[in-house]
Amino acid sequence: MPDLKFQKLFQRRLVMDIQTIQKLCKDRSRRSLFRDMTKLGYLSSYSHAGKFYTLRTIPNFDQHGLWHYEGISFSKHDTLKSTIQMLVSESSAGLTHKELRKLLHVRVQNTLNDLLSAHAITRESVENLYLYLSSDRKISSVQVAHRRKQFEDTRGICPLDPNTVIEVLLELLCSEDWQTKAICERLKVRDIIISEIQVKNIFSRYKIKKKTSI
Repeated sequence: MPDLKFQKLFQRRLVMDIQTIQKLCKDRSRRSLFRDMTKLGYLSSYSHAGKFYTLRTIPNFDQHGLWHYEGISFSKHDTLKSTIQMLVSESSAGLTHKELRKLLHVRVQNTLNDLLSAHAITRESVENLYLYLSSDRKISSVQVAHRRKQFEDTRGICPLDPNTVIEVLLELLCSEDWQTKAICERLKVRDIIISEIQVKNIFSRYKIKKKTSI
């Protein structure tokens, strides 16, 4: 099949797996089909175990270099691993697991672990959240600073949830350890995420001071 006809086939279907391509091109071998796709330039999906294909000229990539079509995801960086590394390294404030999963529409934990093991990215706990960062220390330090600034800006805009305030006050009643870090860690076990700065703000708001023995 000439390249032009093959290209028009993808322009009609946009995304296909190899079985569909073979059905539409019955006189072509699998090897010759991949040869034609290579000549035209193709992408494999990073979702669905890479079983879907499209031509590089077809996707309308978003600002992150991603394209989602009928639940199938592609990246201009090709693989999921290279895509995550690029997204993390180029992000201004690092990325959390939740943010990456929302962006990519796939599970990312195993790939994150592989990248961490290969030292392709790093991870740091910031405000009780794991933040994935560039492997370059200078860049990662800037990312952490930006993320902390984001947290501060958010706290300045959004009042703390009253239920969370109550949980903090209950912790103070039930425990002798009033260290802000310890309070955050105990609440985190119950899926209540709060920063040390927020705990300190509650102390200040309610004029709470640790009683000392005489």
